[in-house]
Amino acid sequence: MTGTLGNSFYASTSEVTADALTLLERADAADLSRAIIRGRRAMNIPLSMRIENALGLEEGLLMTLQVHHDIAKEKRRISQSNRPDMSKIRPALFWDTTPEKIDFVAHKHYVINRVFERGTEEEIKEIIRFYGRETILSSIDSTNVPPFADNVKQNLKMYLDYEG
Repeated sequence: MTGTLGNSFYASTSEVTADALTLLERADAADLSRAIIRGRRAMNIPLSMRIENALGLEEGLLMTLQVHHDIAKEKRRISQSNRPDMSKIRPALFWDTTPEKIDFVAHKHYVINRVFERGTEEEIKEIIRFYGRETILSSIDSTNVPPFADNVKQNLKMYLDYEG
């Protein structure tokens, strides 16, 4: 005995079978897959091939998923950089969320309606500058219920000369 529990000891005693190795590879692949899914580790080609082989998956599947993930991640990054001038918008206007985390492209309906319901003149003008008239008019919730429906109508008339 070598005094260690390394692979050479187990291999010399013939305790490791092909089935046990396969189980170890699958467990290792599953741990790697979880780390990748949680965003703690990116997929590369050698790793992809190793996991696909251990799990019996089609070659290239995991790299394809990684590319789709990277595209979505880049879109989120770009979207986060496309923001109105936040120095003109009070954080309290979005009390129910963290203003820095708002995706102003994906959540334009929420942002536009909130600002037209409760915003100041400066906030409304910044939202008009950022989104434009057509986007605002197509995003306003016409079924808005009191007490804010009157605010929205007044702000649309005052800032966009629109009566809808």
